[in-house]
Amino acid sequence: MIEARDVRLHTPTSTDLEWAETNYFSFYLPDEKLNGSIYVLTRANVGATLSTIVLFDGFCRAPWQALYTDHRMHLPMPEGDLDDYRLPNGLHVRSTKPPRDYEIDYRGRNDTEIHLRFFGLMEPYDIHDPQMDPIAAAQQGNEFSWGTAYKGHFDLTGRIEGELLLNGRRRQISCVSTMDHSWGPRPEVGLPNMSWFHAHFGEDLAVHCIFPCEAKDEASYGSLAHGYVLEDGKVYGLAAGTGSARRERGQQMTMSIEVTDVRGRVFALTGHSVATYPWTPWPAVVAFHSLNRWTLAGREGYGECMDVFDVASLDRTV
Repeated sequence: MIEARDVRLHTPTSTDLEWAETNYFSFYLPDEKLNGSIYVLTRANVGATLSTIVLFDGFCRAPWQALYTDHRMHLPMPEGDLDDYRLPNGLHVRSTKPPRDYEIDYRGRNDTEIHLRFFGLMEPYDIHDPQMDPIAAAQQGNEFSWGTAYKGHFDLTGRIEGELLLNGRRRQISCVSTMDHSWGPRPEVGLPNMSWFHAHFGEDLAVHCIFPCEAKDEASYGSLAHGYVLEDGKVYGLAAGTGSARRERGQQMTMSIEVTDVRGRVFALTGHSVATYPWTPWPAVVAFHSLNRWTLAGREGYGECMDVFDVASLDRTV
């Protein structure tokens, strides 16, 4: 079960230099096919923090094709805790009602700013809580397939309101998106491949999934790792799921997903990328990031997909 204190820094359980804690928030403008991401990774045993702010639209094949990037690798750890912290890159994150609600403010270069308010539509989803997650219950204490990096982890779908100032042009933000927070030993190399994605159809319906995945043009997903359905204000853990994707040079272009929740209800989703970006959260990892337009039972929605690969595992496959 996730508590208010879990938005704060967790004390490392060892002196492992790869212990990490992360924050991730995002938003999108469907009409402009624009996606924005705000990421922070802190390594308490090193005393260093990295952070990425990226805005992209359309089909970006290279990192320099984004609308805007601010990627910092060696920032000092926040002087405050993660419930209220500032970084030298201009980012300020504050939990206004932990663990559900947040304020995110960023003042960057080239007349670019982000000001968001995140209002949780649910309690944070603890992928390790057997009372919440049927797959965790079935695993009976076994480690999550993505290893120790998700030793502690929650996902949270919420409503986002605010504004984006990009190169002097102001845009209003109003969408439903999903954030996450993780803590545990996170190696810089050798991470297993995974896909983290969600589809939002308004405040009354969202689907969030974590799958293992293949770096192939015609890829199949393995057995569902974790996920949930948020429907009419209630959360239902996913018990099973399968999927496939078509990729071009590693970047996901279409997805077909079928998941079954703890009630036995089946949700069949189809996703089509409308914007893509090859994000490198750190040098040894590439996250093929996309904004997807999703369809489910006649409804249309939007959400991100991040297919995360260890660069060394890709070799010449993409």
